[in-house]
Amino acid sequence: MGDTPALRAEGIVMMDIDILEYAGRQYHVNDWERPYIKRLLSLLVKGLFFVLSITLPSMECTAQSAGRNSELLGKAVEYYQSGKYHECIISFEKLQKQYTLTPRFMAWLGFSYYKEQNYKDAAKALRTAIPHLETLSPKERATYLYVCAESLFYLEDYNEAIKYYNMALPLTGGNDKGDVLFHTAFAHYLINNENTDTITVSTEKARLLFTQALTLYKDNSSTATPQQRARMKQTEKMLKGMTP
Repeated sequence: MGDTPALRAEGIVMMDIDILEYAGRQYHVNDWERPYIKRLLSLLVKGLFFVLSITLPSMECTAQSAGRNSELLGKAVEYYQSGKYHECIISFEKLQKQYTLTPRFMAWLGFSYYKEQNYKDAAKALRTAIPHLETLSPKERATYLYVCAESLFYLEDYNEAIKYYNMALPLTGGNDKGDVLFHTAFAHYLINNENTDTITVSTEKARLLFTQALTLYKDNSSTATPQQRARMKQTEKMLKGMTP
């Protein structure tokens, strides 16, 4: 990597590897108090690995079974990242029989259920994971919130769907924000059709959200997907139909 004593003398460290713990013994004890080390350890616990939840009568875990489960987790991650959601679900469900998935892996499982149109399990998994995803990027959190809202929408639980759409809204921008507004508007519109007691409020809210969505779609038309262009046209028709 080109690391040299001369560069280090200037405060430039090209690469540095330290062993912090091995075989139960800690090394570089002072480094354990560094903020970035503490954050790394927190991420390892919360987001990148899964926490063992002992469900077997014995507390022992053989090297052979640990190796199999490690391999199974690797396959689950690989399936998810390559879009093989059915296979991903099978792998994660097998792991769940012995372990508690971390929130991030639970979110991946929920996303996979959504892709397989299993909206009930998707909503259940994502609602479990979402409160514990604060360390993830806004874009990734927005994806899970949006998919959770969509699942609830397809389950016709419109009020709960709106709750998650609203949580996703400040984490999005451009056409993605337009999509959130578009679907939130539709949820309000459908509530209006179900409950005549809220007809005025829901209609006005839906009209406002459709208008905001249309504005975003038009402002970002150059980067819109075919689906988003179709939604833009549908939004225009909806607004014309809702005009007093």
